[in-house]
Amino acid sequence: MLLFVLLSVVIWTVTKLSNTYKTAVQLPVLLAEVPDSLSVRTASEFTLNVEGSGLDLLLMHLSPKPIQIPFKSLTYEDQQLRLGELFQKGIVEAQFPESVRLLQWSLYPSRWQVDVRLTKKIPIRWDLDLTFDSGYRLFEKGTIEPDSIWVSGDSNAVDSMTYWKLPTLRKQLSHGPFTVDTSIAEPAGLRLSATQFRFSGTALRFVEQRIDLEIIPLGLTSDTRIRLYPPKAQLVYQIPLDDAVDFPVNQLRLVADFRKRSVDKLQIPVELQSLPKRCMPVRIEPAQVQYLIRRD
Repeated sequence: MLLFVLLSVVIWTVTKLSNTYKTAVQLPVLLAEVPDSLSVRTASEFTLNVEGSGLDLLLMHLSPKPIQIPFKSLTYEDQQLRLGELFQKGIVEAQFPESVRLLQWSLYPSRWQVDVRLTKKIPIRWDLDLTFDSGYRLFEKGTIEPDSIWVSGDSNAVDSMTYWKLPTLRKQLSHGPFTVDTSIAEPAGLRLSATQFRFSGTALRFVEQRIDLEIIPLGLTSDTRIRLYPPKAQLVYQIPLDDAVDFPVNQLRLVADFRKRSVDKLQIPVELQSLPKRCMPVRIEPAQVQYLIRRD
């Protein structure tokens, strides 16, 4: 009995799907052969009255395929595309299954907004969310490859872009070189020359050191003499542990530029003039020194 019921259902289904029906289907629209110099906001869908076998119509409902409209079949007026005289019933009907026939179509919307496509090179920016093992820091700024990309799309959107910001890069760092890979998806309506990026850098273990240096006065005229109080300041700096032994301390220079003096407070800021490579200043104590003008 169950086999008979199953066989009856199969025969009924095959008969129904073999019959011819008339129905309305909604199909997405895709403009084909659009010139690279134009950006077109395509219509959402066509509503079409069709006739065909039940099986083909069922497949059109379940898995609608976009109707491709050739760009050359449209007319361009006032920055809008309209269906022109070259648009014919056969263009749409040729994309249907063999048994399906187009009866009538309703186009909504029947026009498309057109914008000039612009291509522009913009720099890459990124956020870093780096965590370090104790005593380790990122040496130098690091590099991103590629550091810029070409963006192509609607001129109104592309023209206002000044940079492209990547997602936040996260990495737990310890000693040695490292890389962080990230990718982005192309936003709708834009084309990017690259979607894969790599950030590279080096994490070194830094130690903090202190040194007292004599402050060198700058910016004095030939007849001006000043005395600084105090004449020395302490520089707190960080260097990689590997460089601590052979660090060139003689390259460190603290200066006080007389041209940057504060007359009302009789103070001059203390600045670090020269700094060896792979060294990071932390602070200068004191950051301001007092001065007196000597009369010879």
